[in-house]
Amino acid sequence: MTSEEKVLFLFAQTCTVLSKSAPDSQMSAIKARVMGPGTQVSANFDDVYAVLEQKLNEKLNA
Repeated sequence: MTSEEKVLFLFAQTCTVLSKSAPDSQMSAIKARVMGPGTQVSANFDDVYAVLEQKLNEKLNA
């Protein structure tokens, strides 16, 4: 995965997590799956992006 592909992927995923257009139940499922159960998800783009970037790096380095 190139650096550009990684940034585009993370941007898209962050927008999905922060999106208000998805039904609440779907957003809860996305947040729990991506961020982990019981995680407080802020509406701050930078905070969510940082968590998703860390998770992606863990997956890519595994």
